[in-house]
Amino acid sequence: MLENAGIKVVFLTFYNVFMIHLYMDSFLIYYSKKRILLGWMPFVLWEFIRITSVWNLYPDGILTRQNPGMNLCMNIAVMVIAGLFAYQGELWKRLLFPMMYVALLMVVEAAVVLGLNYVENPDFSMMFYLILSNSIMSVLIVGIRNYVKVKQIHQGYVKDGKSLLILPLMGMNLYYVLYRMALLIKLENKDITRGLIMSAILLLIILLYGYCIYGRMAKEFQISENNRFYVHQLGVYKNYFQMRKEAAQEILRIKHDLKQSFLLIEHMLIQHKYEEAQTMVSSMRGKLCSPHSLRNCTGNLALDAQINQMWETAEEKGIKVKSNIDVQKSLNIADEDLSVILGNAIDNAFEALTKIPEQEKQLWMEVKYIKGILFIQVKNTYFGEQFMGIPKSSKTKKYHGIGLTSIERMVKKYRGKMKIKTEDNWFSLEIVLYENEQLIEPQLNNI
Repeated sequence: MLENAGIKVVFLTFYNVFMIHLYMDSFLIYYSKKRILLGWMPFVLWEFIRITSVWNLYPDGILTRQNPGMNLCMNIAVMVIAGLFAYQGELWKRLLFPMMYVALLMVVEAAVVLGLNYVENPDFSMMFYLILSNSIMSVLIVGIRNYVKVKQIHQGYVKDGKSLLILPLMGMNLYYVLYRMALLIKLENKDITRGLIMSAILLLIILLYGYCIYGRMAKEFQISENNRFYVHQLGVYKNYFQMRKEAAQEILRIKHDLKQSFLLIEHMLIQHKYEEAQTMVSSMRGKLCSPHSLRNCTGNLALDAQINQMWETAEEKGIKVKSNIDVQKSLNIADEDLSVILGNAIDNAFEALTKIPEQEKQLWMEVKYIKGILFIQVKNTYFGEQFMGIPKSSKTKKYHGIGLTSIERMVKKYRGKMKIKTEDNWFSLEIVLYENEQLIEPQLNNI
C-alpha cells in the first residue's frame, strides 16, 4: 500500500514538473544545461515534499491542516528560482510567468476544495483532490500554450510589461484571503462558500485575461518592429536599385570610352608604338574598377540588396569585410524572411563593431546553397563582456537580443538550426535553413 502511494507521489511530481516545463517554455528561453539543472532542482524537491505531505492528510485537511503562508512562500520561491536560474531574458519576465503560475495554482486549488466541500457530505479521497486540481491546471496550461502558439507570441518581446506583475500579486493575496475565510467558516455556511467559489472563478478569469493582455502587448510590439524593419528594408532596396542604376550608367560610359580607346590603341599598334599601347591598356584596367560597382550580384534580390548594403556601410565605417557568396538566383525561401535573417545578423555585427578599434574591425560573411540547404555564417570581432553568451552591445538592455529573437523565429519557420559561438574574440552566428522538410536531417559535412 505504502509502495503504491510512493509510486503515485513520484508520478504526480514529475507530471507536474513536465506540465510546468511546457508552460515556462511558452514564454522564456533556456540557459545552458547546467543552469537548467540548478534552476529546476529546488522545484522538483519541493513538489515532491508538498505532494507527499498532502497525501498523508484527510480530505478536508487541504485547507485546515497545511500552513497556507508557508505553502505560498515556498511555491513562489521555487518557481522564481526556476525562472531566474533556468531561463534567460528580462528580469520582470522571469518573475512574471513563474508568479502567474503560482497564482493560477493557488486559485485552482482553492476553487477545487471549496467546490468539492460544497457538496453534501463530501467523501472524496486525497487522490481525487490531487487529480482534479492537476487536471484543471493541465487544461489551463495546454490552453495557454495553444493560445501563445496561435497568436504567434512564443518567446515574444514586450516593450514594457512590468505592470503585469500586479496580476499574480493580486491573485496570490486574494487567494490567501479566500483560504482564511474558508478556514474561519469551516465550510459550513453554504451561501458564503458559494460566494467564495464564485470569487475564486472570477479571480481565475482575471488571471487568464492577463495572458491576453500580454499577447496583445507582444503583437503590438511585433507590428511596431515589423513596420520599423520594413521601412529599413525599403531604404536598403532603394539604395540597391540606385547602385544598380549607377552601375548601369557606369557600364555605358565605359563602353563608350572603350570604343574610343580601342581605336587609339589600334592606331598605336599600327604605328608600332607598343609601349604607349601597353601603358594605355594599364590605365584602362584601373578605370574599370568603379567604386559604385555592385559587390555582389547573384540575381536574388533580398540577398544582393543586403550584402551590397553591407559593403557600402562597411566602407563608410572603415570595417574590413570578406565574403564568400555562392547562391542560386531562385530560393524556396521568402525574400522577406531572408531579409529579416540577413538584415538583423548584419546589423548586430555592425553594432558589435562600433566599440572595436579601427584596425581590429573585421567582418566575415559566408552564404552557401547546397542541394536545398542554405548555410549562412556571419562573424565579427569583438572585445569586452558577454551578455547571455552574446557580446554586450551599446544598445540598451531593453532591446538587447531582439534581433537574435527575430532570426530565431525565422529559423524555426524553416525547421532550421541556429548556433552562436564566441571564440578568440570572434563572435560567430551560424544558420542552416531547409527549403524542404525532407531535408531536415541531411548530411551537412560538406557545408
